[in-house]
Amino acid sequence: MFESGTPVPLFRIPGEILNLGVVTQYDVAPDGQRFLLNLNTPAQEQKSITLISNWTSLLQQNRAG
Repeated sequence: MFESGTPVPLFRIPGEILNLGVVTQYDVAPDGQRFLLNLNTPAQEQKSITLISNWTSLLQQNRAG
């Protein structure tokens, strides 16, 4: 038989979760140890992301080099 306790927050979220309708704005890692959140944060806190496409060709170049 399942018995639940009183809910407690696991962590604080900096900013707010984006409200994009029916799209879920979070996900849980397969191992259940981490959360990924799509957040709306103030501009001064925004970080850049570097995307490396075709990165496998870089591995091949390093092996040949």
